[in-house]
Amino acid sequence: MVDRRINVPVAVIAGNRPYYLNTMLRALLMTSGVDPALITVFTDGLHAEPGHIADLYGLRSIHHLSSGRTSTAMISQHYRSSLSASFTLHPRAGFVIVLEEDVLVAGDFFTYIAQTLPVLAEDPSLYCVSAWNDLGRENETGEPGRLYRVEGMPGLGMAISRALFEKELLPNWPSPLKKWDWDMWMRSPAIRKGRECIIPGEK
Repeated sequence: MVDRRINVPVAVIAGNRPYYLNTMLRALLMTSGVDPALITVFTDGLHAEPGHIADLYGLRSIHHLSSGRTSTAMISQHYRSSLSASFTLHPRAGFVIVLEEDVLVAGDFFTYIAQTLPVLAEDPSLYCVSAWNDLGRENETGEPGRLYRVEGMPGLGMAISRALFEKELLPNWPSPLKKWDWDMWMRSPAIRKGRECIIPGEK
């Protein structure tokens, strides 16, 4: 049997929605190509339940308490800490996959990521790859096999490179005093610099 797993760490960003997290992890662990050893659930806040959900599935979890004047600032710092920890835990990883706790991945999610990461690695005009299509709708297949380049950053089910994070994002990440939404900040022209993201032709 061919091992179709890809050696890319997966950062699951969790808040305090254990029901969503449980549903998401159950689906993720049933996905073809998944490697549980590469999954880390990052929890934030004062609630223990999300960490217990990760324990139920035998997954690594890391908890931290983000600082910030507003909820958006705290979420932004949660992402910063989680991405930093992902690359620290996996020093040889050139990319990280970012999933939020309420995202349900398709059965071919890891196959899609494995096929698009080489393009991201070789094309400097690309910013990320995402498995999310904002125009996709349930029960519609769209255009299987077709990819699009979009101006923006679909933040759901995406992968970014270590080089982008360490050289560009991390040094400029908004401080806890800023009210930036992390995803809006990453979409800003000063950060994206005209680069595009790959998305699938179907949801």
